[in-house]
Amino acid sequence: MNRKILHLLLSVMLLAIATTAFGQTEADDVKNGNTKFKNGDLDGAIADYPKAIELNPSYVLPYRHRG
Repeated sequence: MNRKILHLLLSVMLLAIATTAFGQTEADDVKNGNTKFKNGDLDGAIADYPKAIELNPSYVLPYRHRG
């Protein structure tokens, strides 16, 4: 396989992996906050809900769970 094509394919794969790994949604932040709450980590839970609100201010759940 041509080296340029191989490099291009590797770059695309790395970009796809990085986007998936770091592309957290507001629902993920709420889920993480809920898990931390259930495990007794109240400070950690409280820190996750504003992240969800910042990503999507019209998403109701993080407001409710934060309260």
